[in-house]
Amino acid sequence: MKTKIKIGLLVPRYGISDRGVETFTREFVSHLKADFDIRVFSRKKTFSIPETNKFLQWFYNLNPRIRNTLNKFFLDPMSVEMLTFSVFVFPKILLGNFDIIFPQNGVWGAMSARLVRFLKGTPFIYR
Repeated sequence: MKTKIKIGLLVPRYGISDRGVETFTREFVSHLKADFDIRVFSRKKTFSIPETNKFLQWFYNLNPRIRNTLNKFFLDPMSVEMLTFSVFVFPKILLGNFDIIFPQNGVWGAMSARLVRFLKGTPFIYR
């Protein structure tokens, strides 16, 4: 029997909201699950600080200069949500022996996938 290719998808809001990337993920998995071993990582089962966190919103809106600085370093509230998700899911994708990683959580997902590629040689797709 042929071993299935193992794909790791990083979709923080899968199972929480139902928008573009979540719908894409659902259809992607439904079409490929027969031929591939697909694992979806979502915030529903992993810790992350949600972008609606009141302290994050307060700090971000405190001063336009702070906001501009945070934006330059991808630390706006939504990016902090993606960063914390990436940090907590990183050990799982590093140790998961995936054949390919497909991050759907912005620049921080790509950075974590890039680190896995550096450490293990696992390729990733970033769109």
